Amino acid sequence: MSPAAPPFTLQLALPSDIPILSKIGAEAFVNDRQTQMKDYGKTSSYMEDHGLGALEGYISSPKCVVIKAVDHVSSQIMGLVTWGFRGFEPEEVKEFERCTGLAVDRDMDALDGRKDLSWQGEKIAVNSTETPVEVDSDASKTEAAVDGTTVDAPTKSNEDPIARLQALTNHDMTNWSEKLMPPGTRCLFVIGLSVAPVWQHQGVGSALLEWGKSTAAKADTFCWVHSSEPAWGMYAKAGFEVVGTLDVDLDEYAPGPSPDREGKWGHYVFRYMKWSPKNVRS
Repeated sequence: MSPAAPPFTLQLALPSDIPILSKIGAEAFVNDRQTQMKDYGKTSSYMEDHGLGALEGYISSPKCVVIKAVDHVSSQIMGLVTWGFRGFEPEEVKEFERCTGLAVDRDMDALDGRKDLSWQGEKIAVNSTETPVEVDSDASKTEAAVDGTTVDAPTKSNEDPIARLQALTNHDMTNWSEKLMPPGTRCLFVIGLSVAPVWQHQGVGSALLEWGKSTAAKADTFCWVHSSEPAWGMYAKAGFEVVGTLDVDLDEYAPGPSPDREGKWGHYVFRYMKWSPKNVRS
């Protein structure tokens, strides 16, 4: 018999959590081939470095909700998700935080944020056996979606292969954001979801994802994600459907040979996936 999943609560992340949240993001992506290629020849982690700056903006943004899962016994942060809101007023986003027990003054780092997630009128200490997310979408690719900005198309003249790859994925992200979120659209989307390796396969990711699905259902709208290759199966299991893909030959953008796979990085498929409650027409 497998051991029971540890109980945990979902809480609003605070600025003081950023260092550990960034570290969790880096650890969750350690086996992701695209991330490994971005880190090739570097002494620091792309995901951790990016997370330090991006999370500060997400936590303070009225367009985002950053949620952490906290273990009851050890008080360790187990994982996090950043949900972006499109077409909602700041007060509406704050109300979603309040009605789900996540309301905390964003500027009060002294607060420990111990607000149980109230889900459909009940306090839940999640004890789930569902399969969790292990790694998820790269947060940098959804910044344009949050702000409604555009990204220039990739150019072959750029000498940095990783910069060319980033331009390609950002450009594709912008195009799909315009398709999924035309003017006037109200929706939620996953900016990033990561679970620390030690806490994976214990329902953490599923609970973080379910918060957004439940919120979208209450708002009579849909949610979507730009999924990394390893995570898309979990989203499919959760009811997300693939609406678009980007198949990238990583070797065209590699700064050096892969340490395995005979030096080849191979193909990597990003998937745009959408979930809608039954009462919402796609």
